[in-house]
Amino acid sequence: MEVITNNVPREMIPFECLPKKVQEQVAEDYINAPYFDWVKYKGCWYCLEDFMRSDSLKEWDGIINDTYFSGVLVRIVDNGERIILGRYYC
Repeated sequence: MEVITNNVPREMIPFECLPKKVQEQVAEDYINAPYFDWVKYKGCWYCLEDFMRSDSLKEWDGIINDTYFSGVLVRIVDNGERIILGRYYC
């Protein structure tokens, strides 16, 4: 598996700080959207609640699968204040 990341910590964005258009879009899909943190990565908005734990990726804290062979990884840093994102390909 290949992992691509620049290891740059990113801020988690609360719902109320998202652009209004994004707030409207995600509010349709997430009943509890105002209670979740979000991050923009590669032009897409990701809800941090959607990341799942994976036992096979020990150095990463969560994963979202985009396809059967690829997805987005998250690592929590700075005592939970920021995150590092990366992409993986099999």
